[in-house]
Amino acid sequence: EDGTLQALFENEKIPFTGSSSESSRLCFNKKEAKRIVRKRGLQVAEELELNRNEGPALKGLINDFLQAHGKIVIKPVESGSSFGLHILNKGDDVQGAVNAILNSKYDRYLAEAFITGREITVGVLDSIEGRTSALPCSETVLLGENIFDYAGKYLGRGTKEITPADLTPEEAQAAQKMAIDAHLALGCYGYTRTDMILTSSGPVYLETNTLPGLTRASFVPQQLEARGMKMRDFIEDQLKLAEKRG
Repeated sequence: EDGTLQALFENEKIPFTGSSSESSRLCFNKKEAKRIVRKRGLQVAEELELNRNEGPALKGLINDFLQAHGKIVIKPVESGSSFGLHILNKGDDVQGAVNAILNSKYDRYLAEAFITGREITVGVLDSIEGRTSALPCSETVLLGENIFDYAGKYLGRGTKEITPADLTPEEAQAAQKMAIDAHLALGCYGYTRTDMILTSSGPVYLETNTLPGLTRASFVPQQLEARGMKMRDFIEDQLKLAEKRG
């Protein structure tokens, strides 16, 4: 997802599906992606970048940010599938998160103010005719005190996925518009999926996935089915887009 293989294909003039190497790198870097969509006018959470090299100073930085916001999310700047995700409430001992950062393979982390709302994700498709459209929205409902981490995404532990999400027409339109705006602002191609938190004041951008999962458990296939589009037709369209790219 970080653009490495895409750059190889580009250099060798091999057609491929999905976004370019540049867009892939941008979206994989959560901090850079947020900077770009913020310029587009999308609402994002307040953030603080953390570096593993800061060592013992991390505890104070995280504590201060946690005190300022009451609840925060910490995640690697460049990672997928919610690996390395931590959620802290005011009063929690942050040492566990600090230890995890210091012992991880990731150098850079992003702490974000926790946004209270509904977890929504929306797929976006480009057509061979040049149109960009959003798929029906999906919602992830957490069961109990669980978080939407790797186990929740791929093993279904502690989560319930609803497609199409039970949203008002206005809420669905706002979420779909954010997904399309992010797709375009980040220069994406073919298909993406954008995650957001839907609040009373509208959606708040989280991240855009340039190669969202296409397994039976994944959101995009759920959303294609909700639209009434066959998986085979989706794949054929993506192959045509790859050929069109040249």
